[in-house]
Amino acid sequence: MQADRGIKEISGQRHRLARAIRNQGSAGELPAESLKPETSIELNDDTRYQLLRILEHSPDVSQRELARRMGLSLGKTNYCLRAVMEKGWVKARNFRNSRNKAAYMYVLTPSGITAKARITRRFLKRKIVEYEQLRIEIEELRAQVENV
Repeated sequence: MQADRGIKEISGQRHRLARAIRNQGSAGELPAESLKPETSIELNDDTRYQLLRILEHSPDVSQRELARRMGLSLGKTNYCLRAVMEKGWVKARNFRNSRNKAAYMYVLTPSGITAKARITRRFLKRKIVEYEQLRIEIEELRAQVENV
């Protein structure tokens, strides 16, 4: 009896939340991409930067280890790798002397190095803006605390 009430309450909360999200989305407060399911993959600059940075420093990394470092599933990591390989930024080479014939080395191509530099510049600019916004917010909070 108690469990049934809890389930109904959670279900009601879920429906109210979904309705609120739909209403906010129609008012333009939530961007459409925030309503995408979690399984969708967006290969944004942050993901590209992280992927290319890891591959540059660890070209012999396995996809499983790459997935762990990036905090992604193995399937999403494979998708991301294929995307940068299709752009010509990364080439995969088999280790000839490896006992594990599935072992690859991921090498940044010249266009991949150029792309990484471009992405790194954008990433750095964005992080500097975020830092400045956070610094201002911290100063405002400190001023509020001191006035209390």
